[in-house]
Amino acid sequence: MGFLLPKHTLSGRALCYMVLFTCASTHAQLSTARFQRLSVEQGLSQSTVSAVLRDSQGFMWFGTADGLNRYDGYTFTVYRSNPLDSSSLSDNWIWGLCEDNEGNLWVGTQAGGINRYDRVHDRFVRYTRGRGLSGNNVAGLTVDPSGILWVGIWGGGVNRYAPESDTFTQYPAGDSRAFSLSDTRVRCLTHDGRGSLWVGTWEGLNRIDLEKGTVEQLTFDTPGGAGNKIQSLAADAHGVLWIGTWGDGLKRLDVSTSRVTSYRHLPGDPRSISDNTVTSITLDGNGRLWIGTFHGGLNWFDAVSGRAVSHTNLLSDPASISSNMILSVYRDPVGTLWVGTDGGGINLLNSQRKQFELYPDDSNVRGALSHRLVHCMLQDSRGDLWIGTAEGLDRQRSREDSLVHYRHQAGRAAKLSHNSVFALCEDSSGTLWVGTATGLDRFDRGRESFSHVVLPTESPGQKVTVNAIVADTTGNLWVASSEEGLFQIDLRTGSINRCRLSPDTSSSSGRVLLYSLCLSRRGGLYLGSWGIGLLHFDKQRGVLAHYHHDPADSLSLRHNTVLAMFEDTTGVLWVGTYGGGLDRFDPRTRTFTHFTESEGLPNNVVYGILPDDRGRLWLSTNRGLACYDIAGRACRNFSTVDGLPGDEFNQGAFARNRNGELLFGSVNGLVIVREVDNTINRIMPPIVLTSFTIHEQPAQLGRAIWSMDGIRLNHDQNFFAFEFAALDYILPAKSRYAYILEGLDRDWVECGTRRDARYTNVAPGEYVFRVRSSGSDGFWNVNEAAVRIVIEPPFWRTWWFIALCALACVAVGFALYRFRVNRLLEMDRLRLRIASDLHDELASNLSTIAMFSRIVQEGVGAASDAGEERAQLQERITALAQESVGSIRDIIWALDPKKETLNDLLTRLEDSILPICRAKEICLRFHRPGPADL
Repeated sequence: MGFLLPKHTLSGRALCYMVLFTCASTHAQLSTARFQRLSVEQGLSQSTVSAVLRDSQGFMWFGTADGLNRYDGYTFTVYRSNPLDSSSLSDNWIWGLCEDNEGNLWVGTQAGGINRYDRVHDRFVRYTRGRGLSGNNVAGLTVDPSGILWVGIWGGGVNRYAPESDTFTQYPAGDSRAFSLSDTRVRCLTHDGRGSLWVGTWEGLNRIDLEKGTVEQLTFDTPGGAGNKIQSLAADAHGVLWIGTWGDGLKRLDVSTSRVTSYRHLPGDPRSISDNTVTSITLDGNGRLWIGTFHGGLNWFDAVSGRAVSHTNLLSDPASISSNMILSVYRDPVGTLWVGTDGGGINLLNSQRKQFELYPDDSNVRGALSHRLVHCMLQDSRGDLWIGTAEGLDRQRSREDSLVHYRHQAGRAAKLSHNSVFALCEDSSGTLWVGTATGLDRFDRGRESFSHVVLPTESPGQKVTVNAIVADTTGNLWVASSEEGLFQIDLRTGSINRCRLSPDTSSSSGRVLLYSLCLSRRGGLYLGSWGIGLLHFDKQRGVLAHYHHDPADSLSLRHNTVLAMFEDTTGVLWVGTYGGGLDRFDPRTRTFTHFTESEGLPNNVVYGILPDDRGRLWLSTNRGLACYDIAGRACRNFSTVDGLPGDEFNQGAFARNRNGELLFGSVNGLVIVREVDNTINRIMPPIVLTSFTIHEQPAQLGRAIWSMDGIRLNHDQNFFAFEFAALDYILPAKSRYAYILEGLDRDWVECGTRRDARYTNVAPGEYVFRVRSSGSDGFWNVNEAAVRIVIEPPFWRTWWFIALCALACVAVGFALYRFRVNRLLEMDRLRLRIASDLHDELASNLSTIAMFSRIVQEGVGAASDAGEERAQLQERITALAQESVGSIRDIIWALDPKKETLNDLLTRLEDSILPICRAKEICLRFHRPGPADL
């Protein structure tokens, strides 16, 4: 909880002036390392992790007893052996991982030889005994500076990979010591960057000269030969080889002098290594080592002092290391420490300088706090740190690691009056004052003892809970209590005055329950109360001003319970309330402005307020810490995800040390907030595309999405989605993302912590998908992941189909044109033929008419027959003339190109037939269809 309720009221604690504190020692900081755990519950294939690697793309790889795992900070992808698939892993038990200079990932297995991972096609190439490897039990892998892969085989010696022939050559054990290993049972190997490959076997250490190819065998004279069972190796940049053994601890070999120094577990020495079986060693880059042991957990080892700090599993602490059986320790390029365990999965630790550190609260560690529940803290003028907890008062002397505990002992007056310490204060003379649940104590530094100060109360002998103490510059000590309000102690005379305060008048006998105090720059004293509001006491005039919440006044105090106060350099008072958030009080206008959860505060209960060197306010709440930017009225919040030991803090437990670090007391220990410049040596986590789906189904691309520059889709594959991840493993939940599909989106789409982008009904065309990320510090990554997308149009919208259709239309038009021309030519030929026939007929008729006309002119036969014959000839001439006229009409009609319609034909028939019918007295009617029917 953030506060206690002794009797019927809140027991508050306040330090309203800035106290000083020196940083805890390195040992204290490291002994309380907070590990994050990853195991089968998060998707790991199996909890025994014997190999760890971060590849050049930023992915984490974990070798387990049941498959290989790739991790992107959010999800695991598991690779296992499939007897029916030769492109799968050769074996599920992974013992070693290594990446060569070409970016190839090599995977060593317990019984299946070695595998090379093909990133592009997401498959494996197997190398076993049948392909030149001297054995299938791969115990170690390393790549020397020239890029050559070396493989240690248990029972098969050392193998060297030749990329030009894709084969291996062997360094076996034999009779010739100059060219053979001391034993074929190789357990580990490493290179030193100076032309030597070091090989640890079960019968000693071996040094291979990479230039000459010769082997030097080294053994250690130890009882039972335990020192020659080499389990792990690590070479530093100073010519020192660190050797982990099975049963004989850690050894340091100075290569230049051949001097060997041994470090073993000593049962009576907590600073010795915790176990003599050293399974893994990695360097932290600062001359120190991380050592994994088989039964003693993880050790942080100082190579200079030879001292170790152990990290072991605590069942009561979920942030402790998950198992004491360590199989692999790996420090990645950005400084994150990864620890693989037997049965405990993976543990990761940010071993870089962090913004939040936890002061030791582990009872198994020397220098631990008396209790995790921290109520107050103070650094005195001598540099000693004082911490008040729920189980006593702790003191860390300047430049010392350990803590001295002061506790209450019944019947002993020189001891602390109560173990619940709520307030600390040092006056101008250097006297330490301690407020407890039963009153006020004064500490005598010379005698290391306490004396109890009796405070005047209404009821004789009544216990007083002291919540806050401040000393002013005029020699007065002010004490705030839960039961009796405010006390004034004159440090020169020792007189004690109980100040009778009332929200209404300074002379009445009302009782005010006080929990926080703050000295004003103008000489006044601010009092924070429970349920009554904020009070300002003018010490010189004895006038009390009262500020309380008024529902009808938005400029009044937001909540009547005041837990913390801080006055800035401008005289503005910042007020932390119990349920009303943070208030800003302007004493000139006597008005309040508010900042609550709706404006970004993580919680409306504000326990502590401290400024940093950049003018921001740090607030402790029930939901972690908040950093409030006064100028921008913006708040950045921190929780357990950011490394805090818990989200719940305590009222009044806040202070600032002389190094500028901020201290906050929580229910789980003391938190130190350091000002870390996130712009220095920042390593931007790479961002990768992790998945691509089409119509909610995984796309069959034939290659891994992160290895592709472009994707080509059909027109009906225009519903697709991307998934992506920033490979930041310390605070992945704090990563934020933004993406854009160039060619469709007008601007970047900020999607917060969501890691996918979905698009529907995207038109055919060319696009570029880009995604970027920002970490917990708010800086956007300059590196982006991008892929080009081409959506093919349907065939009927392709250029070739459109061109073909256009060509077909031209061809059809040309064919119709040719048909029309040919038809017109044919009609012309027909007309000419008809005209020719009619012309011949007309010529014949005209010749006959001419002949009959001459006969008529010349006369006809006998007179008796002349008239009759003449009449016949005339009738004949008339008939021929009429026939000729008809022929002429037929010629004219046939030659007329306009006479082509059915209506023209009907007209012609009507003209031809009607005269005949009239001559025969036949009644004939022609019905001609309308134009629409023609």
